Amino acid sequence: MRTLGQIATYVGGKVSGDKSLKIKRISGIEHAQPGDLTFLANPKYANFLATTKASAVITGEDVKTDRLSLIKHPHPYLAFCKALELFNPPTKKYSASIHPTAIIPKNARLGKNVHIGAYVVIDEKAKIGDGVIILAGSFVGSNTSIGKDSFVYPRVVIREDTIIGENVIIHSGTVIGSDGFGYVKDKGTRKWEKW
Repeated sequence: MRTLGQIATYVGGKVSGDKSLKIKRISGIEHAQPGDLTFLANPKYANFLATTKASAVITGEDVKTDRLSLIKHPHPYLAFCKALELFNPPTKKYSASIHPTAIIPKNARLGKNVHIGAYVVIDEKAKIGDGVIILAGSFVGSNTSIGKDSFVYPRVVIREDTIIGENVIIHSGTVIGSDGFGYVKDKGTRKWEKW
């Protein structure tokens, strides 16, 4: 449990109302209960300010209400994301390690403090930056580069010659660099070409 003032400091907002208000959890504006913090970023949901049971709301700087305590922020959605992070910090930490079932050729370059999970396959000449985490069953193609501090969830396919930037999160089941969905017929032949 945190006070509204503590949350406002963490997200970089300003309190309008009771700074000492105790907040138990974060919730959506329609389903919030007393002790909850919610947010309002889209003006089309402004009517919920009159009916929400939340104790406090993260809003834009121009919102006014006497009914609720507010955390005012120039980017309420960003502030809400930070509040979620405060109440739900990441629980799993990954140590720098390479699982014995991972397949990594000698000409692949691995940065410092990487975590390579079980059954990960890294192909020829791939470059994995410092602090990258690649979880179980993922594939990284040849000549592919993954920038530092990126996080690859299980069962991701990153095809050859792909460049992934820094601090990127790639979710399970994603395929990056696969063939497109277009075909064109080669005039005068029966052959179709992918594009």
